[in-house]
Amino acid sequence: MDAKVSRWEKAKSWLAIEGPWLGYLCLIVLLFAGILLAALHGHIDSKDVVGWLFPLIGTFLGAFLAFRFQELKDRRAEQRRQIDAVNRTLLTIGAQFNHLYAYERGVLAQFVGAGERMLNLPATGLGDSFDVRLATEDLVFLAYQGHAQLLMDLTIEQGRFDCAREVVAARCEMMVQEIQPLIEQHNLNGRMVSSDEVKAAFGERMFGALETATNQVYFHITSTAESLLSTSDKLHAAAKKMFPGVRFMKVSKPPPDEKAPTNAAIEQPGS
Repeated sequence: MDAKVSRWEKAKSWLAIEGPWLGYLCLIVLLFAGILLAALHGHIDSKDVVGWLFPLIGTFLGAFLAFRFQELKDRRAEQRRQIDAVNRTLLTIGAQFNHLYAYERGVLAQFVGAGERMLNLPATGLGDSFDVRLATEDLVFLAYQGHAQLLMDLTIEQGRFDCAREVVAARCEMMVQEIQPLIEQHNLNGRMVSSDEVKAAFGERMFGALETATNQVYFHITSTAESLLSTSDKLHAAAKKMFPGVRFMKVSKPPPDEKAPTNAAIEQPGS
């Protein structure tokens, strides 16, 4: 059943581009057949058919078909542009996921307890050179094909990604400018300290600010990495329906024992 549905979906997608061209071809064949039948039955003089009717119709059809052929080329080019835009978006999502997941796995996962995270999570940011962004303006066609919410979700994902980077940068700045001087001042380096001792050394305001900033980093990095994967799956599924038989990238989280932070692959049609 799935194979039949897949073939039908592929046929519909093909007819959406090639169908009008086939329709015009059928009309031309029927028109010429009608003229020949009329000539054979004496309704039109054969000399008129050869002398002026065929040339006139041929000139008109030539111009008409040239226009329609250009229209067909434009539809094919637009479909290729849309497919490329989807694959570029999936590639960008993969890069953004890799960016966050590598930080989550390489830095955040090293600190488990809440107290340990607050003091020991280093002021290691996500860097300033990462500038890969989702070009949602290239995906406006999704709204016209029944996926307006998906387009909005992709826009939201870019905002979530920016927010995740910002909270990491904000905590790093706090650690360098305010927390590390306090740690040195109160000689908290290299020894076990309780939350009460940290709170007494930092004060209620600074302790609460550090706790909130640390929790925000863990929340935004983890939740944004997961939402990027979820939105990627939605876009992949929508693309497979819009363009049956076309290959699209598939972004997925690697198994826990793998060292590579991401696993983005080209999925075979129908798989």
